[in-house]
Amino acid sequence: GGGPNIVLDITAEGDSGAIYATVLTRDYTDVNGNGYQDEDEVAAERNYATATIKEFGGLITDASLDQGVAYTSGALPMAFLEKRPMDLGYFGMVHPQGGDDNDWCVPEPDVNGETFCFRTEGDFMIPVEINPEIVMGTQLGMTATGAFLIPLELDTGPLVLRFSPYFDDPERPLLGFVVNEEGSDEMQFVARLDALMDAPDIAILGGLAEGNVRSVQLQSYVKGPVKYLPSGQIALESANVTAMEADLALKINSEFLDIPLIGDLFAGLLDAIQSGAPALATAKLGIDRDEFRIRVVNSHAKALMTTAEQLNGGAQ
Repeated sequence: GGGPNIVLDITAEGDSGAIYATVLTRDYTDVNGNGYQDEDEVAAERNYATATIKEFGGLITDASLDQGVAYTSGALPMAFLEKRPMDLGYFGMVHPQGGDDNDWCVPEPDVNGETFCFRTEGDFMIPVEINPEIVMGTQLGMTATGAFLIPLELDTGPLVLRFSPYFDDPERPLLGFVVNEEGSDEMQFVARLDALMDAPDIAILGGLAEGNVRSVQLQSYVKGPVKYLPSGQIALESANVTAMEADLALKINSEFLDIPLIGDLFAGLLDAIQSGAPALATAKLGIDRDEFRIRVVNSHAKALMTTAEQLNGGAQ
């Protein structure tokens, strides 16, 4: 019995000098993976994003974030490649006017008008290939009031952050680089992350309103130290060095307007909605510099199992 033989064709290639590793967010908050920070889940100190409301409009007169921190978790396959000559222009960084080959800046000011620059040391860098993957985030919650009879309560539900190929050059491999920074005792990891954010389970007034949080583009440069842990694992601790923002628009779910009670409640808004007036509510959410943090550690399968006590005792 049974089906045909399983055949797996493998093409062998020469050693590329790459070291492959799957890195995991450590520590992380959403232990049970339901997309919410439950009462018994501890807030992670190194894997989170803190959002703020920059602007609001439409029919909103006031808005506040009841839950403004999203805690992230995920796993990212990476490969450490052979060193190459220093050139952070690979993902758009430039030499500032009056600087030299070791001075690097982001190409233009971020959404807050700030320009990040730093100075490298040495003439080589180590590429780190980042495979586009999904990072999950816990929910954000917002309450808005305005020209409607009841407050709008928005619960994004679980957030999905999809690391993407570069928006402006999708065929270019997604790379970060390990470099030496002048004045720092630790090597630094620097990368440009382009990502798409989704909130597939967004709930507003139990479905009365709907949002546009689908494939919202986010882009930021991140940077942070490379650390070697006593276990032999490598940790990359990064934070965004450029601020970012996203526009959120809410509108009435037209299916609910056919229900007599709800249709009557929102009768004053119906004409405006059908006449092409602005969305029911708009908000600009921002993540300021250093408010998106991600710390990843490579799998134990690639780590030394020597304990800190053994290392302190002289073990190799």
